[in-house]
Amino acid sequence: MTKDAAAVQEQTPVAEVAAIMGARSISGVPVLDDQGPVTGVISEKDFLREMGVGAQQNFMAMVAFFLQTKGYVALPIKSKVARDIMSTPALVVSSETPQAEIAAICANSGINRVPVVDQDGRLVGIISRGDLGRARSPGARTC
Repeated sequence: MTKDAAAVQEQTPVAEVAAIMGARSISGVPVLDDQGPVTGVISEKDFLREMGVGAQQNFMAMVAFFLQTKGYVALPIKSKVARDIMSTPALVVSSETPQAEIAAICANSGINRVPVVDQDGRLVGIISRGDLGRARSPGARTC
């Protein structure tokens, strides 16, 4: 589990969300409301969906889409905030959730990360598929 997980507020402009994700080399980020609970998650897929890319099957299919599109594909979301493009409701787990259950949530939901919350729904970390894979490696620590 990554304890110093990046997070954004519901009112964070999407340009700032993208900058945070890019700077931290992450593909998704939890979205918090004003009181702190996790209300959603924004992933690269959410950005692509909002830009009209849809469910391209691979990177080169996205490149082809961008090259065939006239205009600036990010323009429709430029004025939006995190709340406007986040996926909801957020699937979350507690620090007590077994790794096998977290892996099943990721696999069954097609997601790559799950926010870890306390009993009040406040973010305490995030578990990614990579974390789960490393935890399964011989000699690796558990989440």
